[in-house]
Amino acid sequence: MKRLKKFLIYATVKTYSLAYRSKRRWHGCGFPPSRQMFSPLRITTTIVMMLLLSLVLMSCNSIDDDIHEITDHFFSHQILELHLNAEEFLGRTIRYQGIFRMVTLPNGEDIFLVYRYGDACCGSGMAGLEIYLRNATPFEDGTWVEVTGVLEEFDAGDETFKRLSVDTLFERESPSSYTQ
Repeated sequence: MKRLKKFLIYATVKTYSLAYRSKRRWHGCGFPPSRQMFSPLRITTTIVMMLLLSLVLMSCNSIDDDIHEITDHFFSHQILELHLNAEEFLGRTIRYQGIFRMVTLPNGEDIFLVYRYGDACCGSGMAGLEIYLRNATPFEDGTWVEVTGVLEEFDAGDETFKRLSVDTLFERESPSSYTQ
């Protein structure tokens, strides 16, 4: 969302400067633009419309501006982006939907995952994150859930891993378009 806001501000300034420079640049070469095309009223109207559009976009997302939502479109690639550029996402709130699963490790420890099956760069597989259930109750394996939490790093032995420290975990209806 921040990139969109920056782009809208940039586009507004660029539109004004291009229109103003174009008006000054025409000096008899080729077919001159009409005077109405670059009138101060038209330029002002364009700027006002772009500013209003940017305000509407900002107000629509002001509630969830700090939440990074991982959507259905290119889900595996968004999860990969999260792993590859973890420093940008650590400490940020992440929200996504997927399948809840409890896995018991060889040492007897239970870990929880919310993931999806899908195509990734190296073929088909699972994409998702380990989740840390602070106060949330685990669901039955295979339940479609929506998880919201803060991405954090934790140490396990001599390795560092990423997980989502859960704020909310809700059961959701599995989308009809999703197949395992």
